[in-house]
Amino acid sequence: MSHSCICPNCGKAFTVKSVPTLTCPLCGSDLPSELIAELESSYVPVRPFSLAIQMWLGFLVGFMMLIMSPSAFQPPDDQIFTLLGIPPPPHIAPVLAGILMIFKGASLLWSSYSLYRHELRSRTLLLVMMFIFTVPETVLLAPSLARSDYGRMLFVATAVTSLVCLILAYWYLFYGKRAVAYYNTLAYLEDPERKEWQ
Repeated sequence: MSHSCICPNCGKAFTVKSVPTLTCPLCGSDLPSELIAELESSYVPVRPFSLAIQMWLGFLVGFMMLIMSPSAFQPPDDQIFTLLGIPPPPHIAPVLAGILMIFKGASLLWSSYSLYRHELRSRTLLLVMMFIFTVPETVLLAPSLARSDYGRMLFVATAVTSLVCLILAYWYLFYGKRAVAYYNTLAYLEDPERKEWQ
């Protein structure tokens, strides 16, 4: 979040839109260390729009998943498939499905809360959340899907999709311009001596 202050050298007001701000953008003179420390202590980083959406959706969906998790421990109702004469889709054991839903909801809430707090570790937590949402269920369904040619094709498609999602999430968090700038700012505010923000 931008923050305005007055340069003690030229007496003009300027806006601090990022840290570190070591010189006055108007006159180019070095700012006093006390003013730099004050600016950094009051500076609030701005999340990229995509991460802000992830944060609020994470809170919403995470709470909903935890509230609905008791129903996941019940065997799925496949009556509609039987009436239509369609083979029911493969399911994982209800106990595993319930535990997995709890893990998914908890990972969403944890990563979203970390984003809300502007914590540097939210980058890792977002990757962990993506892993929990894509890999475990695919692995648990593998034995059921392997029983037919269609199931094997579905497993391959799901596995490839999971891998692509993880790669895209990693690329965005560690190479996306806005995400990198955000996390570099968090790294600097956490420890100005670190080099990764530079």
